[in-house]
Amino acid sequence: MEDLSARVLGLLEPLYDAALGRTEWSGFLAELMSVLESDAAALVTLDRAGNPLTMMGEGMLNGPMMDAYPDYVAIDPWPDAYAAAGLAPGKSVCSHELLDPAAFEKTAYYYDYWRHYGDLFYTCGVLLSVEDGIAANFAVPRCRSRGPYTPSDKRILDLVSPHVCKALRLRGRLASGDRATRGFEEAIEAIGGASLVLDANGRILFANRAAIEELARGRCLTTHYGRLVASSLKGNTELQSAIRATAATVAGTGLACPAPVALRMSDTSTASVTCFALSMPHVESTGMSSTARLLVVIDDVQRVPQGLARVLRLMFGLTPTEALLAEGLAGGDALDDVAQRLSMTKGTARVHLRHVFLKTNTQRQAQLVALVHRAVPVRLLQR
Repeated sequence: MEDLSARVLGLLEPLYDAALGRTEWSGFLAELMSVLESDAAALVTLDRAGNPLTMMGEGMLNGPMMDAYPDYVAIDPWPDAYAAAGLAPGKSVCSHELLDPAAFEKTAYYYDYWRHYGDLFYTCGVLLSVEDGIAANFAVPRCRSRGPYTPSDKRILDLVSPHVCKALRLRGRLASGDRATRGFEEAIEAIGGASLVLDANGRILFANRAAIEELARGRCLTTHYGRLVASSLKGNTELQSAIRATAATVAGTGLACPAPVALRMSDTSTASVTCFALSMPHVESTGMSSTARLLVVIDDVQRVPQGLARVLRLMFGLTPTEALLAEGLAGGDALDDVAQRLSMTKGTARVHLRHVFLKTNTQRQAQLVALVHRAVPVRLLQR
């Protein structure tokens, strides 16, 4: 038993390294093959219909055999035999316990697929329930010449399988966070100006390219121990006040986001620095940081206006249509005119407007327009 535990523990480090993205899954699968004296190992995630979502394979399953698997998954006899045996997800089983070897030899799956790749014949495997709607087929096949797996082999898979399930969940959540972070950063880049994400104390968590360039020039803003500060004493007093006021709205102790802060860039140029709150759930789930509280947009007031709809989408979680509707209303257009421009009926526009009211916590069109004018950079409201 002590030797068995040691062998299992030796598999956990490469498994969780793969889950964290430090190494490839092939490292864990190769270690597992060595422990179980197998010729292949596979970890395939499946959707509700049993279609492969991701496929990781090693040994004989690394390359052409794994590439061909989607063509044969529909006739794979093991999932049906597993279900017919009444086995609950997470219970390991040896192939010869589910299907008589002589019967397996006659299946199209073996005859057309496994037989052509080194005569894989026996397998030890388990079906895992990873998350709602996602399962995983975790199997370790070996060639006929090695003989069937033993109860000791199956015990190793029983001990490792719960960790494989946890590792897949962890990898999925990290990947989701990575995608959300990339999407969030792309959205900030798309605003078109210099933009930064700050925590409640003004520490910079993210800056897009334009903001990095602006801070490097130091015309009106710079950093001090990782915090965003204005270059002038008066400007910094106003900026820090705006950051505190905006953070207070996130915490629920402030009434509204402050007006933009005007900072002198040169004798002939002024920057408008606008802070608004990142308090919506869709922002908290970006994976960037649980401390993200403010989005700061730096605008040279002489620049060409652009991107209000993009800012509104990021601020309030609006759909593209809802953002365009709010943009039109904030620009002074009547609802009928906006509806016509967006090729929708007035009734449809009213439905979208109700959704905008809910997401912006407003009740009337005038409130919505006032909110937009108070919260977004001045240049974005210019036509």
